[in-house]
Amino acid sequence: MPRLKRPIGTARATNTASPPTRPKRIRVKSKESASTLAPISPAKRSTRATTSTTRSGSSPVSPRVDIGPKCYELWPGGAVRVIRFYVGLTLTRAKKGRYSGYRFVEPYRVYDMDTGKYAARTSKDGYATKKEAVRVAREYRDKYGAYAKVPF
Repeated sequence: MPRLKRPIGTARATNTASPPTRPKRIRVKSKESASTLAPISPAKRSTRATTSTTRSGSSPVSPRVDIGPKCYELWPGGAVRVIRFYVGLTLTRAKKGRYSGYRFVEPYRVYDMDTGKYAARTSKDGYATKKEAVRVAREYRDKYGAYAKVPF
């Protein structure tokens, strides 16, 4: 049986709205942007291929000690290469008051990621300024090594 265009038994409406149409994007080329559409020159193309990027696992010889335990390399077994000595605030527990719980407060401490504790031979009371703690951490970095391999 042939299919009809109009269903049987319905009246035809005289004022029907047309379906919404999508606006068309018209690209207009201005005189100012004509130079930006030019192809890449051969000189630029040849210099682009000669640039090199560093490896993602590469690390500097002397990393900064005040940026925290930044990861520089991952091994398949789950071990991570991190900065060995870094400077951070002391983690304390507030027992009373509005700010109960753990929080970071002064003094600054030098942490050793190789042992997981404070660095040996540092001040037991910590350092009043970050500048002093960074100076001590740099000395330890230069003397004992910059990185530690930490299993996770």
